[in-house]
Amino acid sequence: MYRQGDVDGVDTAGLAWRAWRFPRYARSTGPVDNVLEVYRGPVADPDTPYGWRYSSTETLRAGDPVNPLAVPSARIAVADLLL
Repeated sequence: MYRQGDVDGVDTAGLAWRAWRFPRYARSTGPVDNVLEVYRGPVADPDTPYGWRYSSTETLRAGDPVNPLAVPSARIAVADLLL
């Protein structure tokens, strides 16, 4: 269940795609994306497979900051969140 301030790193419509993609990155010698995908604002949408989608999506890179919903005035370096 989504609550304001929760961290949600996956759009459920993309789970199958990620299940296919991530193991291939793990075994490859090539670079990974090294990005943080931020999904916010869930809204009902009967045209999507599960009836919901996010109204806002952002792809952030290591040099970008991210502001958590729980403390919007805080800035966290994306590089600190990436492995």
